[in-house]
Amino acid sequence: MKIRQLFTLLLITLLWQSGSSCGRHRLRRGEIERNGFFAEILRREDYRILGEDDFFKRNLTGSPHPEVRRWCAVALGRIGNPQALPWLYDALRSRDAAVRAASAFAIGEIEDRAALKVEGRHADCRAIPELRRVLFDPSRQVTMRTIEALGKIGSHSEAVEIVRLLDNLPSDTSPLRRAYLDLAITALIRLEDPVAFPTLEKLAENSDFEIQWRAVNALSRMGDKAACPIFLRLLDSPSDMVRAYAARGLGICGDPSLAGRLHSLLPPPHSASDRAAPLFVRVSALQALGKLRNPDSIQVIKAALGTGPISEENPDSMNFAIQAASALGEIKAPAARDALIPLLQATGPVADAAVIALAKRAKEEPERFFDIVRLDAFSSPPAIRALAQALGE
Repeated sequence: MKIRQLFTLLLITLLWQSGSSCGRHRLRRGEIERNGFFAEILRREDYRILGEDDFFKRNLTGSPHPEVRRWCAVALGRIGNPQALPWLYDALRSRDAAVRAASAFAIGEIEDRAALKVEGRHADCRAIPELRRVLFDPSRQVTMRTIEALGKIGSHSEAVEIVRLLDNLPSDTSPLRRAYLDLAITALIRLEDPVAFPTLEKLAENSDFEIQWRAVNALSRMGDKAACPIFLRLLDSPSDMVRAYAARGLGICGDPSLAGRLHSLLPPPHSASDRAAPLFVRVSALQALGKLRNPDSIQVIKAALGTGPISEENPDSMNFAIQAASALGEIKAPAARDALIPLLQATGPVADAAVIALAKRAKEEPERFFDIVRLDAFSSPPAIRALAQALGE
């Protein structure tokens, strides 16, 4: 039995016991009724069923408990049955802003492009117009969830509207504004529309580091090469998160000469007070170097690998070595192959990453691969999978 099913059974048992007990800890009747609804919603969500009755339709807009109405909307989104869409469209007209927000979320879940593709369904023609109707809702909570939903199901027109909302968003440093921007940026990443580039570039210059790195991440994932000067400037940011995403951004720029700006990020810190880049910044630099494919990076990567033992007792060195192997596998130069050979002597995932990377470099001379690699050294299940992937290369 799944954990959620056990939890549902336990909750129902506790509710029954609470209703039958006496004393000052007895739940009020309304609370018992509300929690009973919650148990039933959770049960249906767990089994992904609407039921043969009108439980959801009735309680989504008619329950006297505000929490029940919201739980119904969220559950319908997680169940994912398009039969619930007309009920959710009605709930978008609820007086309760939280219900409108939850209903917008649910519509986005049901009509998500990925879900439609997997299930072989056509999009419901009412979904986008109904969501756009509440895009400028007076409740920011509703607007946020609507933006999130439109990122999953919308297209160019919705990207334009989201950009317009961001351009007119009041400037403040509140957590709510940060959450709003986070959802909007994520929606724009999903929509993959270049119309968002100017607004995201402006946000990448924001003084708030949390907003900066999210905008830089979006520009990098959406392939905005015009943002390369921004990525270069932000490599000197005081924020490690901003530096990490700026380093990744340089990888999309397609200019191997930019690799030199990333080389200084590779050496590990030598002490707790050392200003050298932390692991996630170093790994981001390696990912970018793999994409830039500059042969000059090979010796720099080798030097960074040689600064400490690669062992399970030093997990940072192992994680760095795994990403270094992947980066070396992307650089087309004999020196990259030579740099990979010592990594085959490491144990576990480092050797697995190295054998895959080496296979990429040996496509033109496969016999060289078999001269270097001892196939019997890859005997554990993960190692066998890595070797199979290498042979596929």
